[in-house]
Amino acid sequence: MEPDLWVVSDEDGEGEELAESMIAQHFPEMRSFRTMCPECVKTRKGSLWACLESSLFALTIHLNDDHKWDRNRIADFLETLDIDLSFKVPVEYPF
Repeated sequence: MEPDLWVVSDEDGEGEELAESMIAQHFPEMRSFRTMCPECVKTRKGSLWACLESSLFALTIHLNDDHKWDRNRIADFLETLDIDLSFKVPVEYPF
């Protein structure tokens, strides 16, 4: 069984940075595209997430951890965004 790259749990945060880096290689928009939390905007609850735009990587963690959204609900939300989230193969330079 392969390890689940989406599950990262360590106390110093290094694992989360590694996971973000690995994911961003194949889904660069997860770092570059910014949007607001739909749940915080709708309910006006929580922290500054309702006013701040965050990367999709940070937002998916926030939706799961703070609003208890499961993967399917997060995936459905991501499909509503006007961006290309298809898997990309990183280009390796010959030099």
